[in-house]
Amino acid sequence: METEGSFGSLLRWAADHGISDSIDQHTSRSCLGRSLCVSFFPDSGGRGLAAVRQLNKGELILRAPKSVLLTTQSLSLEDEKLAMALKIFPSLSSTQKLTFCLLNEISKGASSRWFPYLKHLPQSYDILATFGEFEKQALQVDYAIWATEKAALKSRMDWRGVKGLMQESNIKNQLQTFKAWLWASATWKLLAQRLLDHPKQEYLDAPSSTITFCTHITFKVPIAFCCHRIELLNSFSFL
Repeated sequence: METEGSFGSLLRWAADHGISDSIDQHTSRSCLGRSLCVSFFPDSGGRGLAAVRQLNKGELILRAPKSVLLTTQSLSLEDEKLAMALKIFPSLSSTQKLTFCLLNEISKGASSRWFPYLKHLPQSYDILATFGEFEKQALQVDYAIWATEKAALKSRMDWRGVKGLMQESNIKNQLQTFKAWLWASATWKLLAQRLLDHPKQEYLDAPSSTITFCTHITFKVPIAFCCHRIELLNSFSFL
């Protein structure tokens, strides 16, 4: 179970790396407080960020440097061995590469630049690909059962396609398992569901009352003010 102190260290890490809800990045060293605060939403997925004041449409609510985002590019720049390994397997999909990169970074443990963030990721997910036989049959509807089987098959095929890269990179054995692959794949898939990718813009518009920014932490804002700005300090690409 994570402690208040360990989560506080994550917020300090975010502030030290330029993530802030302050408009003026030069006058504030605080990660949160001007627009957002950490809160808990028992009916909506747990911990999240709540608005501390009325938010207006189009208003900037979070800033984050591109360099702090977990992407294939940023991780490759930090790890020359990883970059070389990825070049050996050019046929892998972007999703396969990104999923492997997450496992590779976790394999580094506390030496990873992103360790304060990684240790706060959920330890498990409930998605179709992780359903066992009992959960699958409980769906009862033929199409739902078929969709579950298809999701599991797709995940297993993706994992098998990356086994050569895993062996080349020599990551920890427990992170080469199908179970570990399902976890890492689910992490990205659930984030991508709420992440809008606009490479040619300086900010992301989030047209919903719930937005997630490269993390499992969820922003909760009043439904009446459901379109806000998340600014990236450089051009952005998710993969």
